[in-house]
Amino acid sequence: MGGTASLIGSVLGGLTGLVGANKDSDDIRKEREAREREQAMQEADERRRDREKVLEARQMESKRKATSLLSGGSASLRDAPEVSGKTLKNKLGE
Repeated sequence: MGGTASLIGSVLGGLTGLVGANKDSDDIRKEREAREREQAMQEADERRRDREKVLEARQMESKRKATSLLSGGSASLRDAPEVSGKTLKNKLGE
């Protein structure tokens, strides 16, 4: 009968170990999920900041272009002026 008691003790000890291991794996799983959520939030924050930087750079570039066009006066026209001989003579009335 001593053998039976040790066998029952072994089985119960094994079951207790499995229950404890299951609890540990749940804790590890929860910790891993919390880390993954935190990392996802950090990555989303980083992407948002990058988008804001790009938008700010685009706005600054468009402001710079607008300022340079306005400050240049007629010299800021995008099309090249016509300077052929006939055109100038017609404009001057010769």
